[in-house]
Amino acid sequence: MRKSDEPQVAVDASEERKRRAEERLVAASKIRWTPRELSERMAAQVVGQQDALRTISVAAIQHVAARVRRIASTMPPVQPTRIDPILCIGGPGTGKMLTCKVLGLQLGIPYHIADAGRITAEGWQGLGLSEVLHPLLTQAAGYMDYARCGAVCLDEIDKLRRADMTSHGGRDISGGDAQNVLLKLLNGDVVQFEVFGGPNGTGRTMITFPTDHLLVMAAGAFEGLESVVLDRLRGRRRMGFGGDDRRPDELSPSELRRMVTREDLQTYGLRREICSRFGRIVVFDDLDRRALRRILLETPEGPFSTVQALARSQGFRFDDFPPALIEAILDRCGGDARRLAGLVSQATEAAFYCVPDRIRAMGRRATDGEVVVGLRSDSLDNGYHTVRVEQPVGVDDDEDVALPQPRRARTARGG
Repeated sequence: MRKSDEPQVAVDASEERKRRAEERLVAASKIRWTPRELSERMAAQVVGQQDALRTISVAAIQHVAARVRRIASTMPPVQPTRIDPILCIGGPGTGKMLTCKVLGLQLGIPYHIADAGRITAEGWQGLGLSEVLHPLLTQAAGYMDYARCGAVCLDEIDKLRRADMTSHGGRDISGGDAQNVLLKLLNGDVVQFEVFGGPNGTGRTMITFPTDHLLVMAAGAFEGLESVVLDRLRGRRRMGFGGDDRRPDELSPSELRRMVTREDLQTYGLRREICSRFGRIVVFDDLDRRALRRILLETPEGPFSTVQALARSQGFRFDDFPPALIEAILDRCGGDARRLAGLVSQATEAAFYCVPDRIRAMGRRATDGEVVVGLRSDSLDNGYHTVRVEQPVGVDDDEDVALPQPRRARTARGG
């Protein structure tokens, strides 16, 4: 290849990526699902959050109908179509970030999950809107029309709560002042920022990003918000405005979160201007054991499916988890679905360490049949498991295998 041809090849590759981005935009605009159908598709991966998925699905289909189709057809907007940002409240591991990821994949639009807790006031070191928006443009291969109809989720927005008093008595650069940075995004304003690298990979490029067609979500655990709601309800009851026969102290944390108002969020530490921008407040309920069991065993990308795929890539498969092992995993996850994967890895680590050597030692006997690994009820504590070979003639080979030493020190910390 001549050197003079190299820049032309790069341009051709860029044009090809843009063409594919245009095709994805057109494909997203052709979605004709109803909100119910989208909610049911997402529920296959986001378990136990039907109410939250219902609200988000309605906003997502409105986003496709009013924004994505208009951009894809290059129709001039008759009037601004406002779809208010959504605030998601829920404990760790309840599926808030998974919902944003699944939504982006289902709709076929660019999406980005940004750590709002790292955003700082303008002029200070930290995240700004450029780090929130530029990943959308990267996913869209630089095609702005595709990037501007994507989805953004601001994770851990509760970490930006206003401090009552800063240590230096000055600006609250990572709290109240940082919230002001998000106003442009929540308002749908035009945001300008610089990125390094131009057409030749050098210099700086000024990006003008209109955010009025973005689907914006924010999420946080809001630890301690239930106490704010409880104090408000106690005050109303003392003044004779109690609408519920039960005392406020008898309400569960999930019920208290469903009673959150924008005034409660202001008391918690969010600015009034931020609270007023959210059109809907969506609550992600704590997951019960039934939902956690479904996530563990039935979801396509759940822990059991993941370790099963890893095992098959190494020449064996796991038998069904024993009920006692499942119950032990559910007990130790503490209601946090994100901990399930770590606990399953802990229970299967010994098998992944020992079984490949066992397969090599069995030689042709293993290759002619199927190597099946069975876990036991105590596999989470000591790694014990059984190995057998299922052959066409029905001959099997069972043998207990264990790590040299039990791993009780790890389980003492809760997995």
